[in-house]
Amino acid sequence: MGCVFGAARVLFITQLDPSHKFGSLEECILALATRSKARGGLLVAVFSGPVIGTLRAQLTASDVPFEEFLDLRSWKWGLAKRLLHLIDSHSMDLVDFSFYAPLNPYVTFLRIMRPRVRLVYTEHRSALPEAPRSGSMRRLLKRLAFRQYQALFGISDSSCEALQRSSGREVTRCRLFINTARFRADSSARAEIRSRLGAGNQFVALVVAHLIVWKGVDVALKAIAAASDSAQLWIVGAGPDVDRLRTLADELGLHTRTLFVGQQIDVSPYLQGADCLVCPSIWKEAMGFVNLEAMACGLPVIASRTGGIAELVADGRTGFLVAPGSDEQVAAALRGLMESPDLCRKLGNRGVTFVREQYSQEACLDRYLKNYDLVCGIASHRVDRENVGYGRNRNIA
Repeated sequence: MGCVFGAARVLFITQLDPSHKFGSLEECILALATRSKARGGLLVAVFSGPVIGTLRAQLTASDVPFEEFLDLRSWKWGLAKRLLHLIDSHSMDLVDFSFYAPLNPYVTFLRIMRPRVRLVYTEHRSALPEAPRSGSMRRLLKRLAFRQYQALFGISDSSCEALQRSSGREVTRCRLFINTARFRADSSARAEIRSRLGAGNQFVALVVAHLIVWKGVDVALKAIAAASDSAQLWIVGAGPDVDRLRTLADELGLHTRTLFVGQQIDVSPYLQGADCLVCPSIWKEAMGFVNLEAMACGLPVIASRTGGIAELVADGRTGFLVAPGSDEQVAAALRGLMESPDLCRKLGNRGVTFVREQYSQEACLDRYLKNYDLVCGIASHRVDRENVGYGRNRNIA
């Protein structure tokens, strides 16, 4: 019948390959698993790729189980059997599907084979700015798919709105978080990386992104070229768009002022060494972790007013929101920051306070896990209902 007392036992299934980075999402999963164990529950993370490096070491040190190489994008009986084994061997109450499409054959399989287990869908996916409208039959199929889940979660108001439109159901807003002990201002780290990368006293703008066209990195290149003759741009990330971006940097005369540092396991030193973050996404980001990471490090943020990003960056208070694709607006914001170090400090300090109060592990961990408790019917009268139900807890930056 599922757990009635204590804390929920959760199988957290995510289409996430953590082999190339240790980002905030991976750290969220680690923190949720560790905290769940301390509360008397269990959260077993399931990854689609290999778990290596820092994440593996910390999961092992915390003595929480995890599973790797379980990619559920296509149907295979062997994977279905492994899924059942995980649920049964750990006496799971709930399965949370993240990053997968809502119409998933394994969900239907679990409804039939393990009807006692609650199923949750969490919306993490970003959306194209002008996604084509689905036909009536496809919309109907999506609504039927969403009915297989006992609850729907969204990680931002933007993702909740989109999920609510698609499903026709109430959506719970679940607030993810960052580790403010790792992402923080650090003068020694700043001095070390600026020396290593030859930044000197120059103003450094930073982009951290998967290098695809929808991340809008070309907007940052054009903006830095227009804003200053001396400012530098560091680009952290890799992807299929890298050659085009390198060519554009050369065409703009930025070959000596743009540094492509590639994919990094830990981006925190680059955030500590830069003077501002530019997040020029064109598509609707579900959330945009890097904006929180930058603010926690004391950086003002220049970001596109789109998707979940606009809920994190308070225009004029912790940074500047610009129209997606507008290199002119990004350039104007960059000039304003370069001309006023005091403004940089004020925006950065407000960002640090905002993240610590609203998006730190301390502020969010128990609240997130209590959402699982509520779905499982565990001591629902004890659940902090502030975070239950989209629209009842609007994020105010």
